[in-house]
Amino acid sequence: MKQAWHYIFLVSLVVFLNDAQLLAQNKKGKFKTRDAELSQLTKERQEIEKNIATIEQQIKAFERELSNADEQEKVSLKALENLDNQIQLYREVIRQTENSQKKLAAQIASTKRKLEETKRELEAMKNSFARYAVGIYKFGVKRDLEVLFSSGSFNQALVRAEYIKRFEEAGKIKIQDISEKQEQIAQLQTELDARFAENEKLLEQRRYQAKVMEGRRLEREKLIAKLRRDKRRLQSQIAQRQAQAKALQDAIQKMLFAEEEAIQRARESRAKLQAGQSTSVSDPIYSEVKGDFEKYKGKLPWPVQDGVIIKTFGESENRELKIVTFNNGVDISTSVGTTVCAVAQGVVSQIGFLPTFGNIVIVRHANAYLTVYANLSEVKVTKGESVSAGQPLGVAGKSAQGSGLVHFEVWHGRNKYDPELWLAQK
Repeated sequence: MKQAWHYIFLVSLVVFLNDAQLLAQNKKGKFKTRDAELSQLTKERQEIEKNIATIEQQIKAFERELSNADEQEKVSLKALENLDNQIQLYREVIRQTENSQKKLAAQIASTKRKLEETKRELEAMKNSFARYAVGIYKFGVKRDLEVLFSSGSFNQALVRAEYIKRFEEAGKIKIQDISEKQEQIAQLQTELDARFAENEKLLEQRRYQAKVMEGRRLEREKLIAKLRRDKRRLQSQIAQRQAQAKALQDAIQKMLFAEEEAIQRARESRAKLQAGQSTSVSDPIYSEVKGDFEKYKGKLPWPVQDGVIIKTFGESENRELKIVTFNNGVDISTSVGTTVCAVAQGVVSQIGFLPTFGNIVIVRHANAYLTVYANLSEVKVTKGESVSAGQPLGVAGKSAQGSGLVHFEVWHGRNKYDPELWLAQK
């Protein structure tokens, strides 16, 4: 009977120590994965919140410009574009707020899973400790001595003594683990409650953003009605705006075609040189640019870190006022003074200036692709300079409607492309 007790004691001791070790290993592995998941979600939400704050600054810039306009300017195409831009930015703010809610929902789900796992582990710890407590009750210190004295050899007694010591130490650790686990559950519950409260805050933000956007839409409808009543003045503004847009496109195309002709001359010079004629290759900027531009389609970084496209590529029509315009690129709203960067490796081939649209920089890339950056208030590169992806070209200037603006185009020879197809999706 005594040997049976000894056997049960040693078996329960080994089982208890194995349980403690297994729980510790599981705890480390699971929590490490959960913590990494929550950390990533937190990082992504912080980035979204930063983007929203930047867009809201742009909206405020548009609001200031419109509020500072005189009564005549408030009934103009400029004012209409200002409202259109605000509505577009509010759509983006709402979209990003929804993204933040999705990330928050994932955080809540992850925290719930972590909480449930922690509760299960606490229950397992309590059950394991209960077995330990039963063993202590049945055997106690005297039983420990019996186990030792019944050993068949001195070495066996040492081994059993070590097991008993570890058993007692494991019991102390187990009590501490249970206490820590209970604290962890309380902390997770607090985190969960805070995230639920945060979700309510985001819902309120979305309601407010939608309400303000609806207000801007109603303002826009009233403005269109006023513009329609003064047709002569409206036609004059339309003609002026179309002339400005044409001036920008003409200037850019003139620079692009000059670049194309220079490339062609460089190729002809190289061909003559290779044929053995004594003609030197012209300007070195027309040597081949390394790096395959085409493989980055849909993956190019944006020319500005925080920006929203407020005017898309191609033909756009205002049906209410029957205004049709064409954009060779995209107009990106950003903060005034934001750094504008090259989207890929290349060479600065042309630099120009227009009073209405500021500085223009054209960068030539591999395979005869070109990118255009317009409305820069400052240029940080020189013609012929090699640039890498992400290298600053200049800073964003102010738009006529209030906020910062960068006009961006993608060309291949004389063919223009929709930049949205080349830029990475946000």
